[in-house]
Amino acid sequence: MGRRLGIVFAGPFFNFLFAVVAFAVAFVVGLPSLLPEVGEVKPDFPAYQAGLQPGDRILEVNGSPVKRWEDLAKVIHESGDRPLHLKVEREQKAFSVSVTPRSPARRIFSGMTCRLG
Repeated sequence: MGRRLGIVFAGPFFNFLFAVVAFAVAFVVGLPSLLPEVGEVKPDFPAYQAGLQPGDRILEVNGSPVKRWEDLAKVIHESGDRPLHLKVEREQKAFSVSVTPRSPARRIFSGMTCRLG
């Protein structure tokens, strides 16, 4: 009886143990995040009209550094219809560009994908 109980208990216990170890590793090592890098730009959108190209990396928005795609998306969402001043890196050269979000969607990067890094 004790042996059967041990076998029945072992499965859920090791599932729990695996989850604890997996979360600990993810916390220590970190999880990949989306980089603020342009993957695709579709014509007739403000990002295209501003001259952004696939592979461009957004370094700053309105003077604030951008490290992750989520940071960029938050600033875009909060900007309303106000122009955004971007510092962009292309082929190891930095330049500035101004982009005005499109109303009413307020998403300047509609139709643009990002890259996982």
